[in-house]
Order: sequence, then C-alpha cells, then structure tokens
Amino acid sequence: VTGTSSGFGRSMTEYALSKGDIVVASFCKPQVLSDLEARYSADKLPVLKVDVTRQEDIDETFTRTHSVFGRLDV
Repeated sequence: VTGTSSGFGRSMTEYALSKGDIVVASFCKPQVLSDLEARYSADKLPVLKVDVTRQEDIDETFTRTHSVFGRLDV
C-alpha cells in the first residue's frame, strides 16, 4: 500500500492488518507508522521507504516484496 502514513492508505493498511492480512507499507517517511510497527511484527507489516516518483524505488519495492512473499496482490 502506498501512502500508508495518512488518509486512505493508512485506513486500508489498518483494515487489512485487522483482518490478518500482510501489508507491505510504503511511503517516504517510515517512522510515521511507529505505532503500527509496535503492534504488528515485520512479517505482517514490512515497511519500505519508497519515493513513488523514482522508478528505481518502485522497481526495488516490487523485487523485495516478490522475493520475500513470492507474489504481490494488487
């Protein structure tokens, strides 16, 4: 989920986690989710710093997500 620090992205992240899903949280300031990181383990809520205006950041996020989980649901 991009933009997980606030608004719709944050709401979707909280909802998916509450249902037991794994959420790869991506945004520019990972420290903003410290409250959620305190409640969920890194295997349920991996947090990745991503600047969505940089293609190399996007590519790296997809690569890391696929290597850890074997797939990415969009």
